Amino acid sequence: LSIIAILVLPTIIIRRQSQQLKLIVELKAAELAALKSKNAKDEFLANMSHELRTPLNALIGFGKLLGNTSLDAQQKEYVDIIKSSGFNLLHIVNDVLDLSKIEAGKLTVANRPFNLYDLFEKIEKMFSATISEKGLYYRYNIDEHIPQYVIGDPDRLQQVFINLISNAIKFTVDGGIDVSAGIVWTDEEQKYYKLSFTIRDSGVGIPKDKIATIFERFEQLEHGTQRQHG
Repeated sequence: LSIIAILVLPTIIIRRQSQQLKLIVELKAAELAALKSKNAKDEFLANMSHELRTPLNALIGFGKLLGNTSLDAQQKEYVDIIKSSGFNLLHIVNDVLDLSKIEAGKLTVANRPFNLYDLFEKIEKMFSATISEKGLYYRYNIDEHIPQYVIGDPDRLQQVFINLISNAIKFTVDGGIDVSAGIVWTDEEQKYYKLSFTIRDSGVGIPKDKIATIFERFEQLEHGTQRQHG
């Protein structure tokens, strides 16, 4: 039995080592394939954002030139909306390049003063044409205790508003959209405000059995809803 054990044990050890070596080789191959895939994705995003940025800069530039010509008040307002929407889209295109930062949890958020009331007015004007076409109402309300100027990242905040309000308009047939800003708590000594922003619409809403999945990537409702609302 001792002789048999002496003969069998090395065989088992050698077999396990060979299996481990094979597994290491497979893991290295998988890691290399994942790295190639990531590099290809990063290169695609860089090229795509560059191609999009070129015509966007032209639109914004000609919008500025058009704004310097003699326009009436309504035309000037429309040009300002076009420029604002162009800059917002440019920010989104730039954010595409930040995708790797988002995945790594290293996305930076600006911390600068901005006029919250002006931001709400600008967003309302941005959606005014679409709201009128669908015959909806659009109302916004800011708590009177919120200062006019706050410190934060207006571009990120505007991007979130645009995404949520666009969805609200898209899935609302009758009624309209209410946008509000309120105060959760304040620290008067430090002048800190924790604000809450709410977008509420009178549309179809999200079914209860789908609420748990709204934070999943690329999650959508059934195809019937897509055909109805686009």
